[in-house]
Amino acid sequence: MGEAALKHVETLSDFVASTIRAVASRRGLTQKDLTRAIGMSTATMSARWNGLRPWAFGALAEVVEVIGCSVPELITGVVTIILCTPSG
Repeated sequence: MGEAALKHVETLSDFVASTIRAVASRRGLTQKDLTRAIGMSTATMSARWNGLRPWAFGALAEVVEVIGCSVPELITGVVTIILCTPSG
C-alpha cells in the first residue's frame, strides 16, 4: 500500500462516529439530543462523537435504541433507514 493510501485509513472509532453522526442527522438528532437521550456526559459524548475516544459496546447499544439501527449496521456503515411518510 502506498504512503498516500495510508494517510486515508480511518480508525474504527472514526468510522463508527461518522456513521452515528450521519444516521443521527438523518433522524434530525443532534449531538446534544443523543447526549441527553442516553445520559452520557457532554465531554464523553463529544470525544466519542468526534471519533477521539472509542465507543463502548454498552454505549453503542444505547445509541442504536435512540437512532433506530443496529450495532452491526454502525460497524459496517451499511444502515437501512426507513423514512416514515404519511400515507395518503
